[in-house]
Amino acid sequence: MRSAVFADIDGTLIESPRRLGHTHEGAVGARDRQGNAIAIHTPRHRQLLRVLEAADVLVPVTGRSVSALSRVELPFRSYAIVHHGALVLNAERARCSAYDERQRDALQATDRVLAEAFAEVTRWIAERAPSLRAYRQVIDERTIEVCVKHVTPSASSLGEEGDAIEAQWRGLSHVRIHRNGNNLALLPSSVTKETAVAWVVERLEETLGPLVTFGVGDSDTDLEFMRRCDFFVVPRGSQLERGLGVRG
Repeated sequence: MRSAVFADIDGTLIESPRRLGHTHEGAVGARDRQGNAIAIHTPRHRQLLRVLEAADVLVPVTGRSVSALSRVELPFRSYAIVHHGALVLNAERARCSAYDERQRDALQATDRVLAEAFAEVTRWIAERAPSLRAYRQVIDERTIEVCVKHVTPSASSLGEEGDAIEAQWRGLSHVRIHRNGNNLALLPSSVTKETAVAWVVERLEETLGPLVTFGVGDSDTDLEFMRRCDFFVVPRGSQLERGLGVRG
């Protein structure tokens, strides 16, 4: 039987210097748009990657955009799931049109809600929370994600302002909220990493036959796709480990 690994990237295969504390040993894991290193691939990460690469297929499953994925310095050579499952890319990093067609109606249904949420949170931040910034991800002129971060990359929390924004978003329909440290995101509830992983598994099994699958991730939102897999791998000290109560 062949094997496939579906792995989150940030916090799982690479880590930010802020979360590593004083331990910065390792190679560059990812860069920002200006080419500056913003994440590290430590010796432990490298060893994990060696283990995962022993599988027949290694698929990244990430909230990163297509351009942000291109700035990750890791060797991915198969499918890639980006934008929290809104897009699937093939090995040549072209969009999988069959998956696009499947997701088109779902993305269209939430475009207006997300676009209005982005406009509102942008005004709110300008008036009340200058320490925060908001941006959105757009595919085919449709808003697919609204994200709020602290203007200081080393910040570990969005504080009370983040709590207030999250409270405003709770009343919106057909969307879901993801929060983890310095990151608050509003996403379509019908577009998930699990949906994308299930679709890729079907495509892989068409060519490789039955698969044993492994899900690797660090955050609560990763659990949705990891449950689609046969086995879990969870980093020690991660949000997901705390949520699962693994260490008691």
